Amino acid sequence: MIPDLEGLAYIFAPDLRGHGKSDRGDNYKIQSYAEDIATFIEKHIQKPTIVFGHSLGGMVGIMLAATHPDLVKGLIIGDSPFNSDVLKSGDNSHVRRWKEMIEQGMTAEEITEELKNREIYIPEENKTITAREMYGEDDPYFESMGIGLSQNDPAMLDAVTTKVGENFADYKMENLFPKIKCPILVLQGDPKHGGLLTDEYIEKAKALLPNAKYYKCKNIGHGLYLEDKEQVVSQIVSFLKEQKNQ
Repeated sequence: MIPDLEGLAYIFAPDLRGHGKSDRGDNYKIQSYAEDIATFIEKHIQKPTIVFGHSLGGMVGIMLAATHPDLVKGLIIGDSPFNSDVLKSGDNSHVRRWKEMIEQGMTAEEITEELKNREIYIPEENKTITAREMYGEDDPYFESMGIGLSQNDPAMLDAVTTKVGENFADYKMENLFPKIKCPILVLQGDPKHGGLLTDEYIEKAKALLPNAKYYKCKNIGHGLYLEDKEQVVSQIVSFLKEQKNQ
């Protein structure tokens, strides 16, 4: 997605602690993630910036914008849960399997192949198909996730499954959203296609963030740009241009 944004902004894409080639963390609390990014902005960017985060990254962006409003001049939230109860209540069996794959030392290629073979239940048709059948053999999501998971710290996945309470205790939209002062774009994946942000949460957010922009993606779920890059990029580009003209 970064090449599609060239010319609009100078882009930094740091991996969160426990992700990619970044150091493993001594903890995976949402506040610690936010402080890492605050330090990065202060050291390397040295001025307020627009922050885009997808999934966990968006949760970090929300915490960052609420606790360091002087560092964030714009926030793009990519289908990120607004409260930690979403992590507690959802079926996280696939995330637990991700952890097992990492601990077993599976290569990126092996993880990619297993992701393609994951079974997905289609309630409307009362049948189960594989992810490769649903999304296509060459969907970029598979390779991207395979590489990403192979580089992750398995302890990081505990934080979003079995240890949500201790790592996300302070992550509550009712407390955080009123503290955010910058322009916001919320990208919602379609819940019917696997999006995490429900329409109910969007309505709650509108009461707390009435001036934010909300866009419900069409026919794509939580993967957003991994499922339909053009649709998502067009919304981000529009938002960036608006901020540039202000």
